[in-house]
Amino acid sequence: ALRAHLLAAVPKLDVYFPVPGRPVRLPNYPWQRERHWYAKTSESHALIERQRVHPLLGWRLSEAEAAWENTLDPLILPWLADHQVGGTVVFPGAAYAEMALAAAREWRGEEMLGLEEMDILAPLVFDGEHARTLRLTLNTRDGGFQVTSRQRLSHDEWTLHATGRLFEIPASISRQSSIPPAAANARLIERATHYDLTARLGLDYGPEFQGLRSARVADDLLDVQLELTQSVRERGYLLHPAMLDVCYQALVDYFQNEIESGLGVAFLPVKIGRLTLHRLARVERFRARLLRRSARSVLADFELLDAEGLLVASMCGCRFRAAPLLRREQSPVMHWKSTPRLRPHPADLQTTQLPGTAELGRLLAGMFESEEVAFQRQTWFRETLPLFEALTLAFTYDAFETLHAANAHAVQNRLGQQGASAYQRWLAALLVDEGLLAELEGRWQLAPRGEFPRAEDIWQTLMRDAPACAPQLVLLGRVGRHLAELVGGELDMREFMRGLWCSPSSETLLDDDPAYLGTRLAIQTIVQELERALPGQRKLRVLEISPGSSELPRRVSGFLGEDRLEYVLAITDEEARLRQQLEFREMPHIAVLGFDLADWSMATDIANAQPFDMVILRHVAHRSTFPQAALAHARRWLAQGGLLAVAERYPDWSADMLGGLDAGWWSEAEGDLHGRPLSALQPPEAWYNALVEEGFEGVERFSEPAAEDLAAGAYLLLAKRPDGEVEPSVCADRATWLVLVDSASASLAGQLRLRLEAEGQHVIISEQMNSAELALADHVVHMLGWSAASPVEGLSAALRMPGLVHQLLDDGTRQPRLWMATHGGALADVSCSSVAAQPHQGALWGFGRVLMNEYPALDCTLIDIACDPGLSGLPLRLTQEFLQPDGANEIVLSAEGRYCLSMSEDTMEAAVDAESPAPRYRLDFRVPGQLRNLVWLAESRRELEDHEVEVSTRATGLNFRDVMYLMGLLPDEAVENGFAGASLGLEFSGVVSRVGRAVSDYAAGDAVMGFGSSCFASHVITRADAIAALPQGWSFQSAATVPTVFFTVYYALKQLADLQPGERVLIHGAAGGVGIAAVQLARHLGAEIFATAGSEEKRDFVKLLGADHVFDSRSLAFADDILEATNGQGVDVVLNSLAGEAIRRNLRILKPFGRFLELGKRDFFENTPIGLRPFKDNISYFGIDADQLLTARPVLAARLFREVMELFHEGVLAPLPHRVFSADRVVDAFRVMQQARHIGKVIVSLEA
Repeated sequence: ALRAHLLAAVPKLDVYFPVPGRPVRLPNYPWQRERHWYAKTSESHALIERQRVHPLLGWRLSEAEAAWENTLDPLILPWLADHQVGGTVVFPGAAYAEMALAAAREWRGEEMLGLEEMDILAPLVFDGEHARTLRLTLNTRDGGFQVTSRQRLSHDEWTLHATGRLFEIPASISRQSSIPPAAANARLIERATHYDLTARLGLDYGPEFQGLRSARVADDLLDVQLELTQSVRERGYLLHPAMLDVCYQALVDYFQNEIESGLGVAFLPVKIGRLTLHRLARVERFRARLLRRSARSVLADFELLDAEGLLVASMCGCRFRAAPLLRREQSPVMHWKSTPRLRPHPADLQTTQLPGTAELGRLLAGMFESEEVAFQRQTWFRETLPLFEALTLAFTYDAFETLHAANAHAVQNRLGQQGASAYQRWLAALLVDEGLLAELEGRWQLAPRGEFPRAEDIWQTLMRDAPACAPQLVLLGRVGRHLAELVGGELDMREFMRGLWCSPSSETLLDDDPAYLGTRLAIQTIVQELERALPGQRKLRVLEISPGSSELPRRVSGFLGEDRLEYVLAITDEEARLRQQLEFREMPHIAVLGFDLADWSMATDIANAQPFDMVILRHVAHRSTFPQAALAHARRWLAQGGLLAVAERYPDWSADMLGGLDAGWWSEAEGDLHGRPLSALQPPEAWYNALVEEGFEGVERFSEPAAEDLAAGAYLLLAKRPDGEVEPSVCADRATWLVLVDSASASLAGQLRLRLEAEGQHVIISEQMNSAELALADHVVHMLGWSAASPVEGLSAALRMPGLVHQLLDDGTRQPRLWMATHGGALADVSCSSVAAQPHQGALWGFGRVLMNEYPALDCTLIDIACDPGLSGLPLRLTQEFLQPDGANEIVLSAEGRYCLSMSEDTMEAAVDAESPAPRYRLDFRVPGQLRNLVWLAESRRELEDHEVEVSTRATGLNFRDVMYLMGLLPDEAVENGFAGASLGLEFSGVVSRVGRAVSDYAAGDAVMGFGSSCFASHVITRADAIAALPQGWSFQSAATVPTVFFTVYYALKQLADLQPGERVLIHGAAGGVGIAAVQLARHLGAEIFATAGSEEKRDFVKLLGADHVFDSRSLAFADDILEATNGQGVDVVLNSLAGEAIRRNLRILKPFGRFLELGKRDFFENTPIGLRPFKDNISYFGIDADQLLTARPVLAARLFREVMELFHEGVLAPLPHRVFSADRVVDAFRVMQQARHIGKVIVSLEA
């Protein structure tokens, strides 16, 4: 009841409280104060309390000794959005410097602040959607700092953007400006002009970054007045990035002319050598001095001044790298041209007229005899080949000796008739024939070695005296080193062989090795002769079947134009096929196909479509399971009268040792299943008989004259497919042809009618088309308007053409095919045409092109008669076009041949003056990063200084420094102070073309080798003391392998390390150029050699070179392995080319008083820390750059080079094995070195 009273609108409580009371206020609730904050500890981050100490640096991280973190986004700091590079918002490079200065202030609390060696390694890009978390970490021990970032709230890896070091500025540092002002007559650049230049380069600056008011430029000096926005002037920054960035962007004013002519490129900051903030003051202007400039980088100093011209801050050694930001939009093609390309009709390819095989044989014999001095083939046959056979025998003896020492009983069992493989029996027979193995009383016994040389000695002799044989030597050495394991069954022969033939040495075997040089040269000569003999209207069609890579197509293309050659290269190895398709992708006249040895077929039916003038079976016929069937296939691929060239080799021991690893290599003599196996390689008589049996004629055997009576080496068989063989005729379906003619074309049309009717066709000739005739026609041939004497009549025919087309399209019963035959109407520069161009016929040709696009159902084909219509044979050629079309739709028939038109851009290139002197050129690149950036540039002739010589270059050595520089892995500062400077190529060989006035040691015509700048060039100008005379008997290619590597190695091991007899030296990368040279010199100095190499093949090679211990350079375990091999003592000298952690491992294995010789540059410029503790044991560390030695110590360099050459003259050292690339394959040369697919040196030949 009381509750009801209380809830009433007006409570009536007098019933319960009859006496009114005095209202009293209730007391307040008593507060019980209690703190709920977590107590702060040393582990507290206090994230909610953190405050930015600087807008960019952010807040200090409590968990680190000296680290700051910030969250940045253009929404937080709007001025960041005004810094766009290439259309993308990028964190300014100047902002890293501001962050570092802010960290220095927080760390030291001083007014004068400084940083040095700040490298900008990667850009920080804002994607417009996510903020970035930035962190600056400072090492308080040495002042080093790093700036990293990652996407906010992510767990991504931190990206390193910048590194550098903060340093304490001495109080005595000068505050005087050292850069003078620009001259009064300096070129003035206003604000609008400046920002127009930046925009042209893709540097899109918003208002906050447009702080340049004007600039004055005079030579290398720049004076800039600033006009910064108020927000940039705000407090909180030491050197606001928008202000400091103006210094960087001002560089464009140096290059105004280049930028306005469309040749400019942006230069972005990548390094600050040293930045000193002398005091905090308002910057009103700055000065710049350009120290160094090139197409790829700029080096400059800056000084920031206040209104009174007093120094506020200075930046020294600021480096900028070229970066093309704007993708030059592909301008629409303004000029097109129709190019006539020779394309014989398939019917004309069925037969060919080529020189006889006997005539070709005489030609080859004469060529080899006349070039013997250049080729040195007698030396190979009489001296080198016998050593290869002796090497094979020595490897075999050493293997059996090793097996016998390990398990004599097993050897006896393996040589038994039941258990021995064909390969084992062949090896045993080899020893038996030479009296080194005999069966006595049922047991096999090896003869005593006596004076029989060891295989390693023979191998080293061959490598020294015949480095060109390196491909076969490397392969044979690898087999020989593991022969005991292969024969003993410890290694699987199939797997071993697969690895062997996939090695880089196998790539060059058929092209470069002297064992196969003769057949390669012979085939090249034959192809050149066939091209000369071929009629002008024919292309030479060549099919080559090769077991691996082949350079024949490229070499042949060197003297045959694209218009005169169609080359199909069929390769049995899939990996080689893919590689060569890439190499020949820019040569459309060369097709690379796969080839199946099992059924002797190609990947496509290209051979059956059109026969070939020449088929080359290049050291592949013996690999066929059924050689006779292989020859039958080759015969079918040839045109009648076509030439077959079979390149094969005698069953030399060295060839059988390599090929015999394949079980299919051997066959058994009839009736003798356990005797000596028969090699797949056969003497020329066997192939001669097989070719005759297969129906070839004119079979000719060719062996090099240098071989004389030796049944050894490679040889060639030439044979021709007989003429006159009946080919199955192509019968066209019967059809009705409506031929529209006028008085000028009637005669040819009449002869054409007879030809077509003889082929079973029905022909109607009419002067105009009517519906009745059209209803019968399957084909309509338009031959109207030919008369050159009556252009009006011709134009009338063109004007009537649209109506004729409507008639064709309106006929609903059938859709005839349209042929338009013009006379002088082809829209192309047909130089071979004997008919003047007729514009009215050209109108018809153009209309026909429109029909092809607009009415494809008509299948319109254009044929221009670019010769006298009465020319003999023309009706037959037209009949072939009509009845046997090959897919071409714009055809020109001239007296010289059949051409098809193709559209391409007309580059409007200026013609080259034939009277001008020989061109000068050099290799260079404008932007680093990709091999395809290499380009040959024109070079001008300059006058010589007194002590200079000019050399016409014949060969240039490629060094890894060149590859790293091209790829952008070496900055300009790594090379610009060297002898070669910021260029490609340091060593060369060639012939002196000019000498300076003070040069007396050399004269024009002298063959020399040496050092220079931009050595990938037609001419090199260098100092006279930087070259040496070419030793007698050396090739230019061999000489180019010597200067850099041997000079570097001699300077390192002899001059610096003073390597002594009996000391231990570790040589890293011993299969490379420097490594091989180091092994040679270390052996001469009497050291114990420890070496590393990156593959099994290379390790075998290094071991055969003479290294005492060989390890894997791609595993850091080499250090432990060396310590184990030396009982924990280590080595005395390390010649290092490895990077990163490998350096620390090297220091660990150095003995007290050891010498560390650093050849690499990467760790220098990445400033890799290694610590000083290893040096407590009197270890010496040498950073070696022979390029700089030539510049800084020229007298010492000249003396060392003379001493090196004396060692060559004494026979102590020898040129390196090398692989040669022609100048047009320079990109391939760089790629091979980049991928380490070489042993020794890579040489680029610039000989014609």
